[in-house]
Amino acid sequence: MTDSDSKEKAQLLKTDGLGRVRTPHDQREAILDAFEASALSGAKFAQIHGIKYQTFATWRQKRRREAPPIVAALPPKLVDGGIASPGLLSQIVIAKYCDHLPLYRQEQIFSQRHGVEIPRQTMARWVEVVADWLRPIHNEMARKMFTGSYVGADETPIKYLEPGSGKAEQGYLWAYRVPGGDTLFDWHLGRGHECLESFSPESYKGIIQCDGYGAYKTYVSDREGIDLAGCWAHARRKFHDAFKVGEHREISGWIIRQIQHFYRIEKKLRDCRAGTSLRKVVRSHESKPILKRIKKALLIFKNRSSILPKSLFGKAISYTLNQWELLEVYVNNGLVEIDNNLTENAIRPTAIGKKNWLFIGSKESGWRSAIIYSIIESCRNRGIDPAEYMRDVLTRLPSMTNWQISEITPKAWAEAKADAEKLDAVSKSAHLFAYNICNLTSSGARCEAYTLTPRHHIS
Repeated sequence: MTDSDSKEKAQLLKTDGLGRVRTPHDQREAILDAFEASALSGAKFAQIHGIKYQTFATWRQKRRREAPPIVAALPPKLVDGGIASPGLLSQIVIAKYCDHLPLYRQEQIFSQRHGVEIPRQTMARWVEVVADWLRPIHNEMARKMFTGSYVGADETPIKYLEPGSGKAEQGYLWAYRVPGGDTLFDWHLGRGHECLESFSPESYKGIIQCDGYGAYKTYVSDREGIDLAGCWAHARRKFHDAFKVGEHREISGWIIRQIQHFYRIEKKLRDCRAGTSLRKVVRSHESKPILKRIKKALLIFKNRSSILPKSLFGKAISYTLNQWELLEVYVNNGLVEIDNNLTENAIRPTAIGKKNWLFIGSKESGWRSAIIYSIIESCRNRGIDPAEYMRDVLTRLPSMTNWQISEITPKAWAEAKADAEKLDAVSKSAHLFAYNICNLTSSGARCEAYTLTPRHHIS
């Protein structure tokens, strides 16, 4: 871009389409819009020269030139006094946590494709600002999640840099998921039961579905009113591992087929959209006999001298029998799923991200990833475009109060959008109906016999 082109674009931003001079406030908004459009549509960044970014706008009264200028504050921004608009911030966050692009790659893209230098250190600070603004939404989602009686939980390791140690240390993202609801992540340096205690409120009473990791049992032993539910996917996986390496293929294959019967029953229940009562009745009638058959077989296999306790098949038997009471929970409770796959699936995007950005910058910054991943995965659960949600919420947040946070959670946002689309469809139908009536009357057609049906009625 030549100097003349830059000056011309700068002049265009100083004036509107009619050639009138913009106020400093309008100039700055035009600059931010240029950055926003380029970030979202792939267009080139506008390089602005000779325009000083201002955090306020000034006016002078036409008839009182001697009067002091009137200073008006700009609308509240996410980054006070900064050039980053909600569109640009949401683009950076979505690119990193949804498209798995590390900040150094985004820095290269902005520089090579758009000719704009945005250091990764600056983007890292912006990510922290966004996460801090989204924290109240994360807290509100957590509060609502634990008002229910059923939550799935799992954890995944993530490396983080520890200055002075010369190596990357290991932290954990704990994931919590409610079927048909939100997914929440919580960052901790360890994997002990204290992590569960710090995130779940003391008032929670219900079921937590998990794998056989001992921290969950320790957590439940200190809390009243909380029960654990097992995961049949974990049990099946262990028998499948033994089957793959050829350990007792006939027996392990038989157990896998029995477990498959459970999943066929669950698929039938999902296809007919069964409620909790029907799921409990069907499971009790069809799944319980299979459970008894599997347990009887496992007890027989466990006592066979040909099956070594430390073999993969022997470990699979021990794991399943040790978890048996927890694996039976789903049969007696129609609210509980057969496995914890929904929570595990929510963790998968973090695994893809780890392959690209490798580690978290520091142990203090893990909470940023936890909050942003929570928002993005909860949007996906509800069929929302994370980019659309992020841009809209980041635009509205600076002017909102804490009492309004419940209005912009992914659930509330999705419901509001659905209502708006429904209202728009009704409005279009009303306009079309009125247009057809006008055509009938203007053409001289007889309309005496025409009556409004409920489909046409607009209340």
